[in-house]
Amino acid sequence: MKFPEYLDLFSRGGSVEVEVKFKSKKNISKVRMNPCEISKILSEDGEFLNKMEFDGYCLEIYKYEIDPINKKLMIKAQ
Repeated sequence: MKFPEYLDLFSRGGSVEVEVKFKSKKNISKVRMNPCEISKILSEDGEFLNKMEFDGYCLEIYKYEIDPINKKLMIKAQ
Protein backbone atom coordinates (compact mmCIF):
# COMPACT_ATOMS: atom_id res chain seq x y z
CA MET A 1 0.00 0.00 0.00
CA LYS A 2 1.25 3.47 -0.90
CA PHE A 3 1.19 6.11 1.82
CA PRO A 4 1.21 9.88 1.21
CA GLU A 5 4.51 11.76 1.09
CA TYR A 6 4.58 14.46 3.75
CA LEU A 7 6.15 17.11 1.50
CA ASP A 8 3.47 16.53 -1.18
CA LEU A 9 0.49 16.34 1.15
CA PHE A 10 -0.20 20.02 1.83
CA SER A 11 -0.38 23.08 -0.42
CA ARG A 12 2.62 24.81 1.22
CA GLY A 13 0.57 27.95 1.47
CA GLY A 14 -1.81 29.15 4.15
CA SER A 15 -1.96 30.24 7.74
CA VAL A 16 -1.17 26.93 9.48
CA GLU A 17 2.41 25.76 10.08
CA VAL A 18 2.93 21.99 9.84
CA GLU A 19 5.88 20.50 11.70
CA VAL A 20 7.07 16.92 12.11
CA LYS A 21 8.91 15.60 15.15
CA PHE A 22 10.67 12.26 15.01
CA LYS A 23 11.62 10.22 18.06
CA SER A 24 15.14 10.17 16.61
CA LYS A 25 15.22 14.01 16.91
CA LYS A 26 15.94 14.45 13.18
CA ASN A 27 14.27 17.36 11.42
CA ILE A 28 12.34 17.66 8.20
CA SER A 29 11.18 20.83 6.49
CA LYS A 30 8.19 22.63 7.93
CA VAL A 31 5.41 23.36 5.47
CA ARG A 32 2.29 25.50 5.52
CA MET A 33 -1.32 24.58 4.85
CA ASN A 34 -4.77 26.08 4.81
CA PRO A 35 -7.05 25.05 7.71
CA CYS A 36 -9.43 23.32 5.26
CA GLU A 37 -6.60 20.90 4.37
CA ILE A 38 -6.82 19.20 7.77
CA SER A 39 -8.82 16.44 6.07
CA LYS A 40 -5.63 15.38 4.29
CA ILE A 41 -4.53 13.59 7.47
CA LEU A 42 -7.56 11.31 7.07
CA SER A 43 -7.58 8.09 5.05
CA GLU A 44 -10.26 7.24 2.49
CA ASP A 45 -12.23 5.38 5.17
CA GLY A 46 -12.25 8.43 7.48
CA GLU A 47 -9.59 7.23 9.93
CA PHE A 48 -6.49 9.24 10.80
CA LEU A 49 -3.47 8.32 8.70
CA ASN A 50 -1.26 6.10 10.82
CA LYS A 51 1.62 5.96 8.32
CA MET A 52 3.21 8.53 6.08
CA GLU A 53 6.29 8.70 3.89
CA PHE A 54 9.12 11.09 4.70
CA ASP A 55 11.67 11.41 1.91
CA GLY A 56 10.66 7.94 0.71
CA TYR A 57 10.77 6.27 4.14
CA CYS A 58 7.47 4.99 5.48
CA LEU A 59 7.08 5.80 9.19
CA GLU A 60 4.35 5.27 11.76
CA ILE A 61 2.39 8.31 12.93
CA TYR A 62 1.75 7.99 16.64
CA LYS A 63 0.34 11.42 17.45
CA TYR A 64 -1.21 14.54 15.92
CA GLU A 65 -1.36 17.80 17.85
CA ILE A 66 -3.57 20.61 16.57
CA ASP A 67 -3.06 24.08 18.08
CA PRO A 68 -5.77 26.36 16.66
CA ILE A 69 -4.66 29.45 18.62
CA ASN A 70 -1.07 29.36 17.35
CA LYS A 71 -2.14 27.85 14.00
CA LYS A 72 0.09 24.78 14.14
CA LEU A 73 -0.23 21.11 13.29
CA MET A 74 2.39 18.84 14.84
CA ILE A 75 2.85 15.35 13.42
CA LYS A 76 4.83 12.94 15.60
CA ALA A 77 6.37 9.98 13.80
CA GLN A 78 8.69 7.06 14.55
